[in-house]
Amino acid sequence: MDAVKKKEITDFPKSKAQQNGTGPQPEKMRSNTKLYIALGLGVILFIGGITVGALWGTIVDYIYKKELTLTTDSKSFEMWNENPIPLFLSFYMFNLSNPNDFFKGEKPNFTETGPYVFSEKFYKTDKVWNDNGTVTFHRRRYWTFVPELSKKGVSLSDKITNLNPIVVTLGNIVRFQRPLLRKFANLLMKAVKENVIVTKSVSELIYDGYEDKLLEIARKLNITTLPYDKFGWFYARNGSDTYEGTYSIKTGKDSISEIGELVEWNYTNKTIYDNGKCSQIKGTVGDLWHPFTTNSSSRLSVFSSDICTSIDLVYNSTTEFLGITGSKFVSHENILDNGTKDPSRKCYCDNVECQPSGALNVSLCKFGAPAFISLPHFYLADPSYRERIEGMKPDKALHETFVVLDPVMGVPMQVKAQLQLNLLVRHDDEIEMFKNISDTFVPMLWFSQTAELTTQYATLVKITHILPLLGHATFYGVGAIGALLVFIAVFVSLRAKWREEENQNLLPNDRDNNSVITSDG
Repeated sequence: MDAVKKKEITDFPKSKAQQNGTGPQPEKMRSNTKLYIALGLGVILFIGGITVGALWGTIVDYIYKKELTLTTDSKSFEMWNENPIPLFLSFYMFNLSNPNDFFKGEKPNFTETGPYVFSEKFYKTDKVWNDNGTVTFHRRRYWTFVPELSKKGVSLSDKITNLNPIVVTLGNIVRFQRPLLRKFANLLMKAVKENVIVTKSVSELIYDGYEDKLLEIARKLNITTLPYDKFGWFYARNGSDTYEGTYSIKTGKDSISEIGELVEWNYTNKTIYDNGKCSQIKGTVGDLWHPFTTNSSSRLSVFSSDICTSIDLVYNSTTEFLGITGSKFVSHENILDNGTKDPSRKCYCDNVECQPSGALNVSLCKFGAPAFISLPHFYLADPSYRERIEGMKPDKALHETFVVLDPVMGVPMQVKAQLQLNLLVRHDDEIEMFKNISDTFVPMLWFSQTAELTTQYATLVKITHILPLLGHATFYGVGAIGALLVFIAVFVSLRAKWREEENQNLLPNDRDNNSVITSDG
């Protein structure tokens, strides 16, 4: 009896239903709560994971469009507004080693010096966001000489001997005038002691410029449209907002396939050339690209204000850089064709003076100077250009222009854009210094603009590449975890129910036995 009382005192009081096993037990209630939580969580994870996984492609497209479209808060704007990766501009100068022989009608011989390497930084200024999905802006560039990246031993004070651009330009301007006017030009050149050959420092020829008496007179007489008081191939460009002109490009607001597309330059969709189809504005300005798909016939158009027209590159191959596979576009044999090989480029050929394929006339873009652009050392040009001069050594590895783009994001991975500037000097019986010179395309300099994607931005590009797969794997994985939780919760619940039913089947016999024992006691 004492044992029975002690048991009654120490046990928690139970209801009659709990005592006979038919009411809810505390342990069972806690177990059921956990099952309900697991079941609810599983359902939420399953529905949420499967739903987001199924919609992930749409979500990624939205993220891409938001970040690629050019807006003031997009990632694309951050990379476009100022260059995020290092840019370099290298100059190679051509030095005329036999000027006296050239005057006598012999082949000119050239030696190349350089590179003279400059770091480049650009900014977009005067931005105007238009309602038609375009942005209008100027591009300001700064160049700083980098001696340690330049060829050992070179400096900007190096002296370069070559054609006098002022004299050659004046000769070209009066070439179709009456003999009397050409004789006047000849007397003017002699009076100011001008020569067809000039020696200047690299800094003067590129950015600093130099004063010239003939240029001063020509400007006063309105013989030239050159707006500067000095001459230099890139004079007044360093730090200028307006040198390159005014651009208007598509922001991608309507379609990301149009991001960066140039629609106007200097408020018109035509270049300064009146040559029909070839005068149309096309391509990008080289610092913003859209996602694309490639095939063997794919082309890439890049507009350059330096030549007032676009250059087309053709798809070459896929290549890997920093673990990213990109599409490589390269210069090709028709890049500066005049219609000889590619009929669609016939409009680039002047009907009066059609030059051999490989050099493009840009005189209208260079204030009347008889300027022609080609690839360095006349690479891919008609052999006749090299036959009249000495010193040209075209090499694909050194002189090919190429761009490697990531097709998913349109990010430039590697850029090597190269052009050579040449002057066409012509024979003229009325101008004394041109009497013994035969028509010759004279190389003045060539430049190479290079850029490579940094490791930091390469990592960002890789993330964008795996984002679709990563999202699908993650959210479908979450859905699978949810399904597993639901399965476990249901299984545990059913197992508990099965055990309860087994216990209930055994309880009547146990109660009968207990009652018999108690009555005997």
